[in-house]
Formats: sequence, structure tokens, C-alpha cells
Amino acid sequence: MLLNLSRRTNLNEIYLDYQATTPLHPQVLAAMEPYLKDNFGNANSTHHSRGLRARNAVEQARSAIAECLTVAPDRIIFVPTASIANRLIIGAPIRKGEVSRLVTSQIEHPSIMAAAASLEEAGADVSMVPVDSDGIVDVRACEELLSAGGRGLISVMHVNNEIGTIQPTGDLAVLSREFDCVFHSDMSQSLGKVMFSLENIDIATFSMHKAYGPVGAALIVVGDRALPPGLLEILRSGESGTLSVASIVGAAKAVEFATAGLDAEIPRQAKLVDRFWQLICKSFPDALLNGSPEYRIASNCNLYIPGVDADELLGKLFGKVAISTGSACTSGSLAPSHVLLALGLDHKRAANSLRVSVGRPTTECEVDTAALAIAEAIAQE
Repeated sequence: MLLNLSRRTNLNEIYLDYQATTPLHPQVLAAMEPYLKDNFGNANSTHHSRGLRARNAVEQARSAIAECLTVAPDRIIFVPTASIANRLIIGAPIRKGEVSRLVTSQIEHPSIMAAAASLEEAGADVSMVPVDSDGIVDVRACEELLSAGGRGLISVMHVNNEIGTIQPTGDLAVLSREFDCVFHSDMSQSLGKVMFSLENIDIATFSMHKAYGPVGAALIVVGDRALPPGLLEILRSGESGTLSVASIVGAAKAVEFATAGLDAEIPRQAKLVDRFWQLICKSFPDALLNGSPEYRIASNCNLYIPGVDADELLGKLFGKVAISTGSACTSGSLAPSHVLLALGLDHKRAANSLRVSVGRPTTECEVDTAALAIAEAIAQE
């Protein structure tokens, strides 16, 4: 897919694609800056002061993140991206023979879906748990699969990256203990968007650029239960090379920022999304919401307006309003969203639905202006 580079970026464009990525918070940049300039030491070269300073910065960041997430510091592993971490977590234990099967859902992140497909092609036992029309994983179906025997790996994301639904990961974590399975959850869309607990989750992955942190910084958080040794070795190998000290320091500041003030921020964002949705419904009474109206993060609105071609609409909004049609990791694909198809939606609705997501910088004025711009763009058709 070729990009039209002749269309220049408009800095006044209203940004409503916070599930794709978030802006780097000024405090995060300020924390990173010294390690991008003068404090350039290698954290593995602790025989001199620059290297030791870098190592200390990494360990201080690890401790700060652990405090925010209420885990022990030695449970934090730094990796470049959550997608890389997801592929390692899904592939390693099965290829090493430490678990016999993978159980995941039909609406996972593309990194999980790709890893599952690769394992299935190689002959591994892979099961896809269905979701209901709201996009909620069927826990009973998962239980039936696990009861068939054999140690399994369960991987279900906490918050869906397209429709914002919050999955019953607590129930799934309990199941994993009952059947002696490893439970992994991609929580990249959870940090800074919803309250959560890591209790009973064996492995969690987080992506910092989804939470006002730097691109190229992610976390693996390991639970307190013993993991298959080969899997743990693979996970910890993520820190065997040269660490990006600036990114790690930025990650710590991002986690601190993302987890602060959620009691006030979540209802504020919920009001913004509700306001946007009501304005859309006022202009288009037949508009439909995708996903659960109840069990979803406050910042997400995935919608379908009958008769509207999503790609044409995005073209008209270019430079004015930034929204998307689904996962940023599959934006180059011409296929409809696998998430929306799994909900039972037809291809037309799945291909022409829009994902709108607000963030901490979003204002009421921006929401109003965006809804008006969408209505005016559609009226031009």
C-alpha cells in the first residue's frame, strides 16, 4: 500500500486515535533527554561511571514501574515491543514442548493471531475461543477446551484494541490455575485506560507508546507462579543485549503518569465519548455501536454508519480529524477486521466501521468539532 506523501501533516488536526498511539508526555521526554545526550553509557558496562550510572537508571526505573503495578522489581522485563514479546510468549513454550496446546480468542492482536497461525501450520494444537456479539470471550467454552487435558497456554487480551471490550481475565486466570495452565494477557490497551489487577496472571505484556511513553519500549511482567523454565529463559533473554536506557527511563515515567489520577480521568473520558456518540446519533440516527456498551474502556467508540464508505470518509477527513478503521497493525490490509467479523457482523459493516478513541489531552471542543466534521464530510457524498 503506497502512502500519499503529497498530503502534508496538519498540526491542527484533531487527534482521536489514541488506541493506535499516544503523544509522548512532556515529563517522559524530560526524563529521557539526559540519557539521549550526556548520560549515554551502556548499562552492561558497569566497570566505569557512565555505565554504572546507566545501570542504576535502569534499576531505578524497574523499581518505579514495579511500585506502580504492585509487583516485585525482579518481575519486570524490558523488551522493545509488545508484539515481539507476544510472539515469544506464544511460540516458545509450545515449540519447546513445555505446554501441549494454545488456547486463545478469535479477537486477539495481530501479533497473537500471526503466532497462533504459524504454530497451527507447524502442526501444534491451537484452539480459538469464540466471542459473543458484544465481543466478550466465552469462558465456558474455554473451560471445556482446557478440560480435555494436557498443560496449555491461555492467551487472551485484557482490553481489545479495536472495540475496547474488557475481557473476563480474572475468570480466565482462575481457570488457568484450576487446570495448571499458563495464563498470558496482552494488556497494552489497559495501562492508563482502566483499573486492573495482575493477580493470578502469569505473564502480562504492556506497550509504552499506548500510554504516553516512547515508541520502542515495552514490558513483560511475570507473575509469582513458577513458569516453564524454557519460557522464563526466553523471556529474560530480552534483556541480554544492549538496553535502551532512555526508553526504559521514559517507560517508568510513562507508567507513573498513566496510572495516576485514573479515578477522575476515566469518567471524564467516558463523558467525552458519550458526547461524541450522542452528536453522531443526532446526525445519523441509524448509527450502530460495535462491541459491548457496558464492558468497555471509557475512551473507545467503535461505530458503523450505514451507507458510509469508511475509506472515503477518512480521505475527506485527512488533515482535519485523525480516526481509524481498526487496528493500526493491520491498517495496510484490505480485509475487513477479523475482530468485527468474529462478532458476527457482515463484511460490509466490518469493512466500514470506524474506531474513535480519546485520550488525556482530548477536550470537549475537539469532540464537538470532530463530530461536526464527520457529519459535514458525509453530507458531501
